[in-house]
Amino acid sequence: MKHYFSYWNDSTHPGLFSVAYEAAGGEPDEALQPQAAIAMMAAGFDVHDDIIDESEQKHGVPTVFGKYGRKITLLLGNAFLIKGFTFFCISIEELDLEKLREVVEVLQRSLFELGNAHALELDLRERTNAELGEYMRGVEMKAASIEGDMRIGAIIGGGDT
Repeated sequence: MKHYFSYWNDSTHPGLFSVAYEAAGGEPDEALQPQAAIAMMAAGFDVHDDIIDESEQKHGVPTVFGKYGRKITLLLGNAFLIKGFTFFCISIEELDLEKLREVVEVLQRSLFELGNAHALELDLRERTNAELGEYMRGVEMKAASIEGDMRIGAIIGGGDT
């Protein structure tokens, strides 16, 4: 974990959650736990993505995969996901049932869309005859995680449809 945090600097996911949360009327100081949860989940997916891409370096620094190999990287990604989902469950436990269901559905939908985007990306890497539209579809699918962060922030922040 220390090594990962020595080069990690991406606050996109918790930052966009916060923007939507505050825009919907939420108090910034009350959003720290879901922001931490989102940051941890994003970190888990990030390290797992390094395994898939076999990324040994980022910005001139060895990734966890590059420094410790596949097994430790997989375990670290799992730890981030477990902690992130735990924080997330705690942070939404006081929502009313309707909003709780909506948040869980948004999270599930955005994560599956992101997973499908990565699968498409792997397929496109293997092909030489891919069309521009296929690449653009992959970019749109990857944006599902950003959309999910913002929708969840708006719901938890008190926004309505």
